[in-house]
Amino acid sequence: MFREHVAVSGTCGAALAAGMWIATPIDGVQAGVAFTLVAVGGTLPDLDSDRGKPIQELTALLGAAVPFVLVRRFAEVARSFDAIVGLGILTYLAVRYGGGWLLRKLTVHRGMFHSLPAMMISGLLTYLAYKSPEPGIRLLMATAVMTGFASHLVLDEWCSIDWRGLTPRLKSSAGTAIKWAGDRPAGTVACYALLAVSFYAVLIDGDLIEVNRVGVPQRVADQPREPGPWMAVSPETGERAPVEDQEEGFGDDPVRTVERSGAIVIR
Repeated sequence: MFREHVAVSGTCGAALAAGMWIATPIDGVQAGVAFTLVAVGGTLPDLDSDRGKPIQELTALLGAAVPFVLVRRFAEVARSFDAIVGLGILTYLAVRYGGGWLLRKLTVHRGMFHSLPAMMISGLLTYLAYKSPEPGIRLLMATAVMTGFASHLVLDEWCSIDWRGLTPRLKSSAGTAIKWAGDRPAGTVACYALLAVSFYAVLIDGDLIEVNRVGVPQRVADQPREPGPWMAVSPETGERAPVEDQEEGFGDDPVRTVERSGAIVIR
C-alpha cells in the first residue's frame, strides 16, 4: 500500500499546488514545496507500522524533510552557516534513528496515528516549524500536510471495503483509519494532550494571545493601564467625586485630608 499512498497523495498534492498557484499569489517554488509536503503528509500515518521496511523508509524521508522545513528556525538561533548545517545534521539523525526507535516502542499499527486528531497535530506542527513572515504561507503549508494525511486515511477506509460482488462488505479494518479515539485510552489521552499543546503553541506563535515570562497567559487585568484619578466616596450616600474637585484647603496631600474627613478614597 505504500506506493498507492504515495501515488494518491502525489495526485492530491499536484491538484492543491496547481490550485493555490492559480488562486493565490504564491510563486512556483512555494507551490513545489506545498506539493512535496502533501506527498510527505500522505506517508505520515504509516509511522505506526509494525513492519520494518516501511518505517525505515518513512523515518529516512522525514529525516531529510524536517531539517529543510526548520531551516528558518535554525537561522534564528544559529550564528553561522556552519551552525545551521550542524543543526540540520543533528535533526536528521534524531528523526531518522531516535524517532524510528521511539515510534516502534510507543505505537501500534492503526492506533492514534490513523486518526483525525493526529491529522490536525500534523498541520499544527507544520505551522510552527515552517517559519515565514507571511501567515498565509504557513497556513498553506500546514494545509498541504493535512491534505496528504487525509488522503491516506480516506484511502485506508476505501480499501477496508470489499467491493467485489453486488453488495460491498466491510472488512475487519473498517473504521480504524478515520476515527476520533483509539482502542487504548492512554494513547487517545496522549494524542489529545499533544493536540492541545500544539494548538496553544500556535496561538502564542501567531500572537493571538500574550504570555508573561513564565508562559502564563496575560489577563486583561494584568496588562498595564493608565491610572485613573483619585475619587472620594461618601460612606453615607455612595456618591463619588474627584479629590481635586473637593473643597479647598486640603494642604499638601488632598487624599489624606479627604480620608480624615471620613470619606473613602479609591482610584
